Amino acid sequence: MGFEGAFEGVPLGSGLRVEASRDPGEAAKDLSINPLWKGIIVGNVPYYQGGKTFWDPDRAARKKLSLTECSLSDQRLEVMAVSGTLHIGMVHLQVDKAIPLSQSNSLTLNIHDDIAMQVDGEPWRQRGPSKVVITHLGAYPMLRPRRSL
Repeated sequence: MGFEGAFEGVPLGSGLRVEASRDPGEAAKDLSINPLWKGIIVGNVPYYQGGKTFWDPDRAARKKLSLTECSLSDQRLEVMAVSGTLHIGMVHLQVDKAIPLSQSNSLTLNIHDDIAMQVDGEPWRQRGPSKVVITHLGAYPMLRPRRSL
């Protein structure tokens, strides 16, 4: 989310409030959004942007935020931030990491001002004020040849 905004240099902090709940039924908590950040990434797979690893919190972040490895079966969304295009490039080159914010079952984006968004490569401008809720809705069975079992 906010990739177009990263190119325009539009900070997210002033026009966005993010609430996350780790488990179903848990009260949502505000995530601290640094006013200088230019993008937030919400994923549920280990890789992003052509197979790059963006979710890789260090030991201190894992302990402070109770984070685990990204898993396809944990019903959690990995939420991370980037400070701009230079930061995205550094993550691609594996000399830096995205900033881990949360692993959540549900995420609410309270959008105060217009914001650039992207889902699965499809960009649009989300008009504010608005609210976007992202939750895990279950899994779909995957078919594969028997020999791969």
